[in-house]
Amino acid sequence: MRPVLVAASCLTLSACTAHMDMTISSQGSYDVAMEMRDTTGTVFPKDKTPDCSAYSDPTALGVPAGTTVKAEPITGDDGLGCSVSIKGVKVPQASAAEPNTIVVRDGDVYKVTIQPLSPDPSQDSGGADGAAGAAPQASAPPSGGQDGPQPESTSFKGVVDTKVAVTFPGAVTQSGGGKVSGTTVTWDDPDTVAKGVSASGYAQDSRGMSWWSRSRIWLIAGLAALGGVLTVAVLRRRARGPSTSKGHASEE
Repeated sequence: MRPVLVAASCLTLSACTAHMDMTISSQGSYDVAMEMRDTTGTVFPKDKTPDCSAYSDPTALGVPAGTTVKAEPITGDDGLGCSVSIKGVKVPQASAAEPNTIVVRDGDVYKVTIQPLSPDPSQDSGGADGAAGAAPQASAPPSGGQDGPQPESTSFKGVVDTKVAVTFPGAVTQSGGGKVSGTTVTWDDPDTVAKGVSASGYAQDSRGMSWWSRSRIWLIAGLAALGGVLTVAVLRRRARGPSTSKGHASEE
């Protein structure tokens, strides 16, 4: 799936936002919500509304026909860009997957692999057409004003707002250096994402999760409901108190 390549290409800009949230279903598919913003005018010209049509074509994005894709322009002080929603991408078995497939199922787990960022997005799998080729002119920030290949020490920290989050049906089994919260693993270091990241998690809902992790939402909801009932009971008792006292007084 090529949208990840577009998000990765933002890392080569001097001021950019690249956020991607992937949610994998136990039913064998995944959804992606992605936000890309550019404040440099390199990818999205500043003088007009962003053209996001390239990101609304399943073929151009490299996802199977029938996948629901929606792309909308976004504006604001954080830069112009595109918001892309991709729903229902089928997950192949690892043994039958094509090279560089982002999500595969391998036995009881899903494996997610986001390839390292190449200097030229058009050199990544999928060619220069479609979404992957939307930003072929993007280049790494200059170092010392010199032309030519940039040193490996080039860092994007502080100049690129990056977040890649993957949510599995069950517990995360391999985080790839990301931060784990529940069934979600997140990378927010642009240098790490640029080098490629990978993670895996159980394909079955709630598998590998502790009893508390699986039940805490329902327990909290139940306690909140019980608290509400008790509060109502106390208020009603207080409301009845004065009238009851007056009734006893009149009888005397």
